[in-house]
This record gives sequence, structure tokens and C-alpha cells, in this order.
Amino acid sequence: RAADLEGEADREYLEAGIAFAEQRPQDVENALTKAIHAGRGKEHHFYLRGHVRYTMAQLIPPGEKRQKTAEASLADLDESLRQRPNYGHALYMRAALKFDFFDRIAAQQDFLSAVRVNPRSAQAWHGLGLYYQKMGDGGRAIDAFGRGIEADPRSVKCLTSRGMQKHVKGDLPGARADYEAALKVDPRFFDARLNYAALLTKVSGDAAALEELNRMLVDFPQRATVYHMRGRVYARMGKLRECVADLERAIQMGDRDPENQAIIDEAKKHIK
Repeated sequence: RAADLEGEADREYLEAGIAFAEQRPQDVENALTKAIHAGRGKEHHFYLRGHVRYTMAQLIPPGEKRQKTAEASLADLDESLRQRPNYGHALYMRAALKFDFFDRIAAQQDFLSAVRVNPRSAQAWHGLGLYYQKMGDGGRAIDAFGRGIEADPRSVKCLTSRGMQKHVKGDLPGARADYEAALKVDPRFFDARLNYAALLTKVSGDAAALEELNRMLVDFPQRATVYHMRGRVYARMGKLRECVADLERAIQMGDRDPENQAIIDEAKKHIK
């Protein structure tokens, strides 16, 4: 494939793709910068570099460097959209960036523009739904996730997110149907599995939830949230030694829920 490419910009763009696949964000940024300089910058170059810089900003601890990285991402996405105003992916990415780092009202406008430009994009509808969810408008969030499912019935993100909103609103049968639909598409989709386990505690009892969490730990042995949830289930079932073991494991793996230590301390009082 590399032998078929002509020009320095194409070679650097290929290098960026390889680095992205290997999860080397700094190398992606460097390669895209070279591609922009070599090819005078195309809208997809700026979009991808903006995307990578947004991802990097999310990983940097709060501070001046994080904010400057976010500002560089915004500049790239602005340039991409200056060149191609109806670039749906760039609109969606700029909306997410603005929501996380800048102006949430302006973010809404970009989310709405993204679904207007590409109403068949489940990703764009999912982004708008997350916006409404974070703003506390569960009804509009459910509607947006539903539009995403209409666009792509196999969108596990839209199915899972709609299920979560239905769960919060108390529509447990609706939530269960959405989680099960998501897991039919992708049986290993973590968010759907975890929320399905949480739902089982309400509709089928802790024993059913425990079985699902045990299965999850076969597939996801390094996920602290699974140990956290199983520890809480053990606590309700009166299995205190198992509860303590799981919550201590979750803490060791980085779970920072302040209630964990209190539950551990209380359980230890009753372990003989």
C-alpha cells in the first residue's frame, strides 16, 4: 500500500493511520502535522489532528497544558469546518470538545448541526443524546438515542444509553429490552453488560446479578467497576468476606468511591 502512495503528505497520512491503530497518539499528531505541512492541509487532516488532540487533552491532568491542548484541538476543528462547513464528523467532534472544555450552549448548536447534516449518523444522535443526558433532560436524551437507533438498529451505544435513561426513569422492562438488544449485537459490550447486571438486582434479585458479574469477570478480569458492583451484591447477600475481598480489590485497581472503605470497615466488624 505504501508503494502505491505518491507524495510526502500521503506517506505521512499513512504513518498517522498506523500510529493510530497502534494507539500512539503523540506519533499520530506528529505525522498529521507533517502531512498538513506537506500537503498544505486538507480538511480531513485537520479533523483527525483535532480528534487526536481532543483525546490527548482528556488524558492530561487538569492544568495549563491540558487547556492549551484543547485549544489546539478546537483550532484544528475550526479550520476543518472552515474548509468544509458541513463536515459531519468534525461538527460532532467539535461539539464534544466544546461540551467538555468550553461552552456547553455552543456545544448544543454543533450537536444539532451534526444531526442536521447527517441525520443517518447514529454517532451524531448519540452525541446529542449524551448532551441532553448531561444537562438533565432525560426525555430528550431518550428521543435522541431513539433517533440513533432508527438510523442504525445495531448501534450498541444508542441502545445501551437509551436503556440507561429508561432505567433511571423506572422503565425497567424497557431498559431490559434495550440492554438485551445491545448484547445481542455485541455480547462483550462492557457498558451494556454492567448496566444489565445492575438491572438484574432489581428485576431478578442479587443471585441473578451475581451470576452475571461472575461471567463478566471471566471476560473483564481487570475492570474495577465489576469488583465494585459484585462487592456491593455480596454485602446485600450477607457474604461479608467476599464483599471485603472484592471492594479491597476494586480500591487497589483504582476505584475511588468513598463509600467502599466504610462498607469494608462495617463488614469487618461482623466477620468472626
